[in-house]
Amino acid sequence: MERKKKTAAAVTAVMLVVAVAAACTAIALHRSARQYDLLMSEVAQVNEQVTAELTGNIDRQELTMLLERRAVGGKYAPVESAYKNYMDDLFVIIYDATDAVSGSGVMSVLSPESLADGAPELKEQKAAVAELSSRLSKDLDDYNAMKTASAVDSYASRSGLSGRQLETYRGIMSAYINAENGAQDNFGITLGNAVERCAAAEDALEILSENPDGWFVADGKLKFRSSELYNSYSEIVGRK
Repeated sequence: MERKKKTAAAVTAVMLVVAVAAACTAIALHRSARQYDLLMSEVAQVNEQVTAELTGNIDRQELTMLLERRAVGGKYAPVESAYKNYMDDLFVIIYDATDAVSGSGVMSVLSPESLADGAPELKEQKAAVAELSSRLSKDLDDYNAMKTASAVDSYASRSGLSGRQLETYRGIMSAYINAENGAQDNFGITLGNAVERCAAAEDALEILSENPDGWFVADGKLKFRSSELYNSYSEIVGRK
């Protein structure tokens, strides 16, 4: 009888241990699922901000707040950090390029008023375009570098992601990795076009400064003394 009681007690203890373990597992899975949902909610809120049709329309204060805060716990916390660190660094580049373009009016250096003020050497106009061109070219190089799979994965490495964490991170970042593989990248295209406009403006200013006697400004218009110079200038400006 005593042995039966001890056996029953042992079985009951084992069952209790199993039940407790199962309960702990269920709680852990629930917490993990909740943290995953929080992570995806954070990603959705960031995406809502960054998908503005024009980068100039992004609410920078709101986006900065989202990227600085850490709302996710557990095993998905490093995923949130990797994602937000990447986005923060990416938007430093995007903001710089956006501010440079919106504050410049690249082709305004070719306005009759600007050319008349700078004639014949156009030194100030050349310097302004060269500075802008250098800034935008660096932004474009940095932006393209950030959109590579190796750059995206470097943020995962810094946060020590592996297994399910790394899989989740790569899923979130797939749009950025895909951009390297030919997916449409409107901002990259726009920035590339701005760099090309700078190059066209530089060439236009150069041909005018090399031919100071071949053009003049009158009645608020740029005029040429030869069709050859006019055609060369028009071809360059037509690239913008």
